Amino acid sequence: MKCRTTILLAMFLGAAVALPLRAAGDPVWDAAEERAWRSRDLQAALITTRTEIGNGDETLEIVEETERLTGWSAGQPVRTTETKRTVVHKSGMSVKINLSSAGNVFVAAREGRLTKAYVRDETLNGRRCAVYHVEERPAPGKKDTAVAGEVWIDREGNIPIQGVFHPVKLPPNVKTYGMTIQYGLVGDYWAPSHASIQMSGGAMFIKRTLSVEKAFSGWTPPVAP
Repeated sequence: MKCRTTILLAMFLGAAVALPLRAAGDPVWDAAEERAWRSRDLQAALITTRTEIGNGDETLEIVEETERLTGWSAGQPVRTTETKRTVVHKSGMSVKINLSSAGNVFVAAREGRLTKAYVRDETLNGRRCAVYHVEERPAPGKKDTAVAGEVWIDREGNIPIQGVFHPVKLPPNVKTYGMTIQYGLVGDYWAPSHASIQMSGGAMFIKRTLSVEKAFSGWTPPVAP
């Protein structure tokens, strides 16, 4: 009897990223929030993803995917996808990770679904940052997983530069899950430039590791319908 493990992951940026508020009138938070709110509808023109599925030190499958923004329909992005799959041994995994938009990162804060706190100052990549802890609850009626983590905001530019996140409660069959996102400026906006996801899990005697690297470029606002 063949045993097949299917792990489906949908980690939307809107659910995974949210910046906490230190206190009323915190200029670092306020400026970062304003810039992020203006960036919420941006869409990446090009997204490249490399997913490596393994079994311990053994690589089972490598999936390389390229998504291109080709136009807009009723204000929604239209994309084409090219996929190359290298199979050494079938992994029995189905993976879905959606980080295609820059937006909705402050929806949770606006809806009162965030617990947030300033925790420390720290230098990251030569930049003095305010570090905030955040715990985000899913929107009512949504099946998204609650997420916790930390976000680094550059004090000089008042922009997020990195976020590190993990689910508050791991999904079934998942043992570890961590995501790191780097951000960059796009004119007067900000958006993700790179995301890295590491996961391990499985069921019964089937164990799997997952490594995902995503790169984003060409962020652009939507075209009005």
